[in-house]
Amino acid sequence: MLAQIQEAHDQIMREGIAKHRGYEIITEGDSFQVAFATCQAAIQFCLDVQYRLLEQSWSKEILKLNACRVVRVTGDYNQVVFAGPRVRMGVHYAHPGTVAMRTHNITRQNVYGGPAIKIGSEVSDIAAGGQILLTEVSHGFCLRQLLLSSAVCPKTGWRDILFCC
Repeated sequence: MLAQIQEAHDQIMREGIAKHRGYEIITEGDSFQVAFATCQAAIQFCLDVQYRLLEQSWSKEILKLNACRVVRVTGDYNQVVFAGPRVRMGVHYAHPGTVAMRTHNITRQNVYGGPAIKIGSEVSDIAAGGQILLTEVSHGFCLRQLLLSSAVCPKTGWRDILFCC
C-alpha cells in the first residue's frame, strides 16, 4: 500500500515538474527539491500538485490511514479539503549568489547547494502536510510577480495568492 502511495505521489510530482517547467534537483525518499524559473511557476506547481493529490482516486484502504483520511470543511462550504496523502511544500526565492551549481563528475547532472537551497528545504520541512509555506522574501517577490502576471489558483480561479496558499 505504501508503495502505491509513493508511486502515485512521484508520478504526480514529476508530471507537475514537467508541466511547470521545473528542474528536479534531487529526490530522497518522498522528498523532492525542485527549481523553477519564476515564483509563479513554483507556486502554480505547488497548487497543482496539492489539487492533483486531492483529486486522485485513492483506494478505501489508503483513505483509512490516519494521515490520508478524508477531511471536510463544515458549515456553508461542506467541501473536501484533504483526501489521500498530504505533501509539505515550501517556496523560497533564491537571490542571485545564494545558490551554487556544479556538474556532478559521474552523473553529469547539475548539483545545487548554498544558503537558498538550505532555506528552501527547511521551509518545506516545517510545513504541515497539505500546506504550502513561503518565506518572507519569496512572499514579497512572488506576490509582486504574480500580481503583474495575473496568476490564477487552478481550483478556485481566484487571483489572491494569500488565500490559495
